[in-house]
Amino acid sequence: MNPLATALAAALSFTAPDFPRAEPYPIHFGYRSPAPPESGSAEQRRDLDAVLEFQRRRTPDECRRAGVEVNLGFQTFFGPPYGPLPAESARRLTPFFDRVQATAQAQIFREKNHWKRPRPFRVDPAIDPCVNREPSYSYSSGHAAIARVFALVLKEMSPDRGADWDARALQIGEDRILGGVHYPTDVAEGRAVAPLIVEALLQDPSFLSDLRAASASFASDELR
Repeated sequence: MNPLATALAAALSFTAPDFPRAEPYPIHFGYRSPAPPESGSAEQRRDLDAVLEFQRRRTPDECRRAGVEVNLGFQTFFGPPYGPLPAESARRLTPFFDRVQATAQAQIFREKNHWKRPRPFRVDPAIDPCVNREPSYSYSSGHAAIARVFALVLKEMSPDRGADWDARALQIGEDRILGGVHYPTDVAEGRAVAPLIVEALLQDPSFLSDLRAASASFASDELR
């Protein structure tokens, strides 16, 4: 059996671990992602080729940044050294965004465990990640989704800095492809589902109450 066929067989037999399903904000969310590209399809091959092209062009500095971003969380994503917020502002907002993150993750993990798409490095042995090889499924990208959820919530709090929030979220999603752990279609679907999660959050009274408190804290930090 050739190396690609061996890797594909191993990928299809792979079983990912369970993930937490706690949802601090009780949103009503019945979304189901469209199916990812089928194994062996031309679209899947284009996805793999795109990952390989990122791998060919990436730099050590980009890999270091992508490695830091593996640690999914608000301070990592939007605080130093790569995010637009100062350390103290990111720290103050983290308890609120931890609840946002857990709510979003519950939806993303349901999608991952429904579609069970293997990570690209499990399908093509030519893909050599420059970040940790995560054991979860690939579709859709939790990092891309949660980064955009964070950005959209930050835009509710500080719309005048929307370009900063959007740029950072886009970078985090792209770094998942660059790092060799996601396909472009994983990242695209993660970005697509984020506004739907935020729309659902904005219907929840407990989230709105926390959002007002976090916005006031953030405004105070911005005036200092």
